Amino acid sequence: MPIRYLTRRSFPLNLVALLFCLAASAPGQESVSVITPTFVTFGVSDVSQSSSASPSSITVSFSSASLSPGMSLSISVMADSTTFSPPSGSAISISNVSWTAGGASGGSGYSGTLSGSVFTEVYRSSPDPSSGSVDLTFRLDPVTAGINSGDHSAMLLWRFESVL
Repeated sequence: MPIRYLTRRSFPLNLVALLFCLAASAPGQESVSVITPTFVTFGVSDVSQSSSASPSSITVSFSSASLSPGMSLSISVMADSTTFSPPSGSAISISNVSWTAGGASGGSGYSGTLSGSVFTEVYRSSPDPSSGSVDLTFRLDPVTAGINSGDHSAMLLWRFESVL
């Protein structure tokens, strides 16, 4: 299925919002509009303490879904690297990041751990959805010595699938 990217740029609270549209180019293809964050950023002031992302909660949402009858929308996330982009010094492993899902509408949210090599499902809609959303709260575990405080950012990659 072809994917067409439409970008809406805004920079509130260290997030860049992207609008992804799975474009239907022939009759019978599925389509959906999805809004996701592009980056997750942690302002780390004390590396021996866990940190919340900025902002602490983000919403992943979709609308205008047109899926085959009986299908659900699965949304998964993966980091584009196995480490964060550090302000200086050593990088933090992406696997130190986890999220809690809450406030799901139109389906179920799933908590998990971020990976730089495997997509992990964060949401699955009920069958035949038209719209839905889930709130994700990202958390960075304490890290070892040798990591500098400051802003640590990672780009997020999203996968959208029509599933049974």
